Amino acid sequence: MKKKDLEYTSDIAFTPRVKELQETLKSRTNYARMEKSGSWTDEVTTDLNFFLDTIDSFYLATANTNGQPYIQQRGGSKGFLKVLEKNV
Repeated sequence: MKKKDLEYTSDIAFTPRVKELQETLKSRTNYARMEKSGSWTDEVTTDLNFFLDTIDSFYLATANTNGQPYIQQRGGSKGFLKVLEKNV
């Protein structure tokens, strides 16, 4: 998904299905307010980059088209996780 295809940066995480669930769970209004206020950044900040340089492990989670989750732990020496682009 490219940035130009997004109305809000949070659309990466909040797919149409997620937004439906938010409606059902009565949390959509609050998330929509956050989106409209611009509280979601699309840039890896200096602070975030510094944090990423200090960790030696992270989790990668995906789901298939049936919603079946798959979570993997990845680890290495501190600094093994690198920022390739600072924007979405």
